[in-house]
Amino acid sequence: MSGDAWISAHIFHAGSLDRMALELVAPLRDELADGIDGLFFLRYWEGGPHLRLRIRPRDAGEGVRRLVADRASAYLDRRPSQRSLTEREYRRLADTAAAGERLTSHERRLHPNDSVRFTGYRPEHHAFGGPACMPIVERHFAESSAIALDLLARQPCTAQRAAIGVAVLYTVLALCEPELDRAARAAAALRFPASPPVEEAFRRARSGLTAQARACWEGPPPRDGPLADWAESVSALHGRLTELNNDPSDAGSPLSFLARGAVSRILLRCTHLLNNRLGVAPGIESRLALLAARTLAELHQEHTHARLLA
Repeated sequence: MSGDAWISAHIFHAGSLDRMALELVAPLRDELADGIDGLFFLRYWEGGPHLRLRIRPRDAGEGVRRLVADRASAYLDRRPSQRSLTEREYRRLADTAAAGERLTSHERRLHPNDSVRFTGYRPEHHAFGGPACMPIVERHFAESSAIALDLLARQPCTAQRAAIGVAVLYTVLALCEPELDRAARAAAALRFPASPPVEEAFRRARSGLTAQARACWEGPPPRDGPLADWAESVSALHGRLTELNNDPSDAGSPLSFLARGAVSRILLRCTHLLNNRLGVAPGIESRLALLAARTLAELHQEHTHARLLA
């Protein structure tokens, strides 16, 4: 699927991106439903805080482009930004974010708040695979965006978003390694940095975390709701990418240290993107990944101890 088939709008706004997703993106999706084959969004920092909206129209797309511009302008007039970055603040933020993403270059200019910029959409073949894979991945992006909008409509607090982040991460890890013993053994073999805050969080919630992990691997899958939708979407994605023997050059993400194999890294990158859509801060996401690894490593120790006593 060519990037030329997609409309890409960057909507710059220094305000609540949760609100923008719910009051602009969700209504646009519903309004355009009969005339598009896909819609997804991301939060991003380059050029200033904004939402990146991707829409694949069924026709030439000029009407869709005009509608996006009109609806975005109306939203930004109704909900103007409440803060602004200076150029110096933006450069400091951008340099840090770009280093974290291993970017070799990035936008140095700060775009005006409450503006809309249409630009080309470049499929990330290096991260997700070739032309045969991108339509499958983009379909998942649309499903992930719908799941995020469903969850955001429930107005989750920071702790609830973190709990969702752990749940969706466990879902993917269990999909990539269905045997809990093997997943726990792999986590125990990981070399990840010691983190006193993570260790303290694990100590406080040890029984709940280990029970949650066991339930994800050994219990019945969720039957309905956004977590069931997530499990269905990533399972379909895993199956199709495995069939295609997909192996992109760089599917890395803040979660990829948990992965073994190309398809697993892609699914963990997709998990990272759901966290992005939900507004889970990068630092929190990193701690959640370490907490999941610490929990699985604990289960490995428990299994080893039980075998020694048997």
